Amino acid sequence: MQQLASVGKQASTMMEQTSALMRNANGLLNDQGKQVFGSADQAMKSLEQSTATINKLLTTNQDSLNSGMQGLNGLAPAVRELRETLTSLRTISQRLEANPSGYLLGSDKNKEFTP
Repeated sequence: MQQLASVGKQASTMMEQTSALMRNANGLLNDQGKQVFGSADQAMKSLEQSTATINKLLTTNQDSLNSGMQGLNGLAPAVRELRETLTSLRTISQRLEANPSGYLLGSDKNKEFTP
C-alpha cells in the first residue's frame, strides 16, 4: 500500500510538472509564435519582391543575355589554344629544368621508347 501511495504521489508530481510545462509551451507559442509567423510572413513577402525584380531584370535584358552567351561560345577556341600553349610551356620548362645546358645548347636528345 505504501508503494502504491508513493507511486500515486510521483504520478501527481509528474502531472503537475507536465501541466506547468504545457502552460509554458502555450505561453511561448502565444507570444513568440506570433513573432515567428510574422517574421516568416515578412521573409516571404521580401522573397516575392526579390523574385519579381529578378524576373523583370531577366525579361528586360533577355537580348543582352543571349548575346553574352553567344560571346562566351566564341571564347572556346581561344581557351583551347591557351591550354595547348600552356601545355607546351610546361613541357619546355620541365625539359629545361631537367637538363638546362643540354636543352639550351641543343644536345638534348629525345629519348626513344624501347620495349
